[in-house]
This record gives sequence, C-alpha cells and structure tokens, in this order.
Amino acid sequence: MRPLRRGEVGPAPPVTTASRGPLPRLASAGEPPSPNGSRSDPSRPRSGPGLTNARSSTAGASPPHAKPPSPPSPLPSARRSPPSGHRAWRSRQERVPGLKRVHRGSPPATFGEVRSRATSLRIGSPAHKCCASVPRHLPLTTGGDHLLRDMAAAAAPLRAAGPTRLAYFDDMWALRSPATVLSLHQEEGGRRAVVLDATIFHPQGGGQPADTGVISAATGAAWRFLVEDVRVKDGVVFHYGQFEDAAGDGSRPELDKGQSVTLEIDAGRRSLNSRLHSAGHLLDSCMTNLGLHFEPGKGYHFPDGPSVEYKGVIPPDQLQDKKTQLEKQANELISKGAKVLVSVFPYDEAAKLCGGALPGYISQDSTPRIVKFGEYPGCPCGGTHVADVADIGNLKVTSIRVKKGVTKVSYSISP
Repeated sequence: MRPLRRGEVGPAPPVTTASRGPLPRLASAGEPPSPNGSRSDPSRPRSGPGLTNARSSTAGASPPHAKPPSPPSPLPSARRSPPSGHRAWRSRQERVPGLKRVHRGSPPATFGEVRSRATSLRIGSPAHKCCASVPRHLPLTTGGDHLLRDMAAAAAPLRAAGPTRLAYFDDMWALRSPATVLSLHQEEGGRRAVVLDATIFHPQGGGQPADTGVISAATGAAWRFLVEDVRVKDGVVFHYGQFEDAAGDGSRPELDKGQSVTLEIDAGRRSLNSRLHSAGHLLDSCMTNLGLHFEPGKGYHFPDGPSVEYKGVIPPDQLQDKKTQLEKQANELISKGAKVLVSVFPYDEAAKLCGGALPGYISQDSTPRIVKFGEYPGCPCGGTHVADVADIGNLKVTSIRVKKGVTKVSYSISP
C-alpha cells in the first residue's frame, strides 16, 4: 500500500463483533466537568470502532452480551485518605444543608466545636418539658469567632441583632422595665415585630403562653405598640403586634434603632400563667409523694385545659382513687405554703438542688436556671412562677387518663 498524502483519509479498519465495545457517551449540557476541566476526559480509555476496551487489551475480547466495565474513578475511594485541616472543614461544611461557605481564616478544631458554639442552651424541666431557649453567653475559646457570626447571618438574617437578654430572669415579678430598640420588622398582613436588647415579656415556649402588654416611648410620645404575641428564635425575642392609632388618622409611628422605650406587661395574664405553670410543677412532687415515680413528659400550662404527662401507667381500677389522693395532696401543700426559689446556678450546684443529677440535654459547661419549691428537689425551668406555693390557689384534678403507656393529668386552678 502506498503512503498516504496530506489530506487523504485511509480506509477504515475492519470492525469485528468481538473487539467492539460500547459507544462513547457524549456529555450532555449542564453535566459537571471532569476533574481535568473538560466534560470528557481524553486521558480516560474509551471503547469504540478501532479502539480496544481497557479490559480486553489484557484479558482478550469481551463477548457481545458482556456488561461493559465501569470507568475507573479519578480518585479511588478505597485509597483516598481522610481529609484533614481545611479540607476536613470544607468537606463537612458541604454536607450541611443550606450552609454557605463563609469561612475565612483558620478553621475550628473540630466540627463538633462549631456546633457547640452555635447552639443555645435549652434549659427546661424534665417534668413536662418546660424549657426555653436561652443564649449561652459563654466565651468562644478558639479562633474563628467571626465564622459563627457569618453562619448565623446566612442562616437567619434577623439573628444579627444578637441574643435578647431575658430580664425576667433577674426579676420574675417586674411588670415594668426600660429597654432599647434594636430593630423593627414588617410582617405579612401588616403585623410588625420589635426586637429589643432586653425584655420582661415571656415568649411562648415550654408549655407556657406568651405575655402580652404595651411598648411605649420613654420620652412620653403619644404612640403605643400593642404586644399581642412574643416568640423566640435563635435567642432573639420578637414582640409581635401593631401600633395603636391614638391620633385616629391612621398614621404609623416609626421606631429608630437605639430608641429608649418602656415595657409594661399585662399583670393579670402573667399572674395566671405563672400560677398554672407552678401548679404543674407542684403535681410532680405530689405524684412522687403518692409513690408514682413516673418519668415526666410533656406539659401544657395554658388556661384552656392545662395538663401534665408522665411515662407510666396507673391501673384502671386505681384511677379514681389516685385522682382524689392527688388533688388532696396538692391542696395540702398549697395550704401550708412554701417559698419558691428560682435562680441561675453553676452546673454542679444545680445538680445538687435537683437531687444529684440533671437531664442529659443540660450542658455541663452551662449555668442552668433552677426552680425549687420549699424542701422538694428542684428542676431546670425557663418559665415564670409564683413567689410562694400558697399563691397557686385551690387546685382541682379534673381527670386522669392513660393511653399508650402515658398518664395524662388534667387540672384547673381557682380564678
């Protein structure tokens, strides 16, 4: 055969069934590029007319019905070493949904350290799960503090205002208090949310409803913001409501960042909520006194049918007797009265007040808030309570029901 001249194309080589492999696949639009930057890797062996399969070059021709071999992975997982340092942080970061790459500088020591920094302390009672989200306020021990701020801003823009100081932790019976406006947010439907540096309003949570009341200007301006609901998110307390149209012209005053305001909560509602919450805790002690050592569960301390749940079963033939005994025991303790201690303690001291141990969700480097009735063991709680057990008033156990291994005690208190 004579040599080919420039531009000439020689005859195609013969194609046999035995040497023919799968046709090369064309990369589709939107397909991620291969590790070398192109959609198809020219360095990877391919099969096709005139090309032998990578496996058939050493093991002979493949039969027509044989499954084509999978292309080799650029980085075989069996030989890939675990990532470390920045690579470990980046790979873990990619597995967190919705988390943007905001890291700049040295990564934290471990991913668990980042989670421990970003989480807030959930303090609550093992009895009926009365817990509130309270900012930890602990110093960050390693570098990368700016990372947490950026993470929080990316996940929840409203978190940038910083945690709200819960002033009712300092004085649970204060009905008026000063505060400073941090931001004002417009909600759908015309409702607005005010964020303050500190608040005496208890947000809904832990089985206790939210406080209501008024936010007014400390300078004596005519406007008033009516607080209809209070919620907490990531340590920030949002006071939802609307401005009162005092002038009658439909005008809406604006709040400026740094403006001084006065908070005033509804005293009657706060008193009722506190009495209902304390009554739920008192029933825990009464259950123990009657020999019912059940594990506490959920609690509902709202006026429309308050109740507490326990993991355990009372035999059906004893329900009526236990209902009568439980109500009698509660009213006896109320008639005697006992001071209610509510304060924040170091972890070890808090554990002693709670019978020697705290629930597992309480971090050992935290300072839990404990509520304790007289000489009875205390428990973690973030809600509001009465100053004395006698302030609860008459208590009535309305029903005891057992379902699926859970005993539910419903109660009411005198107006």
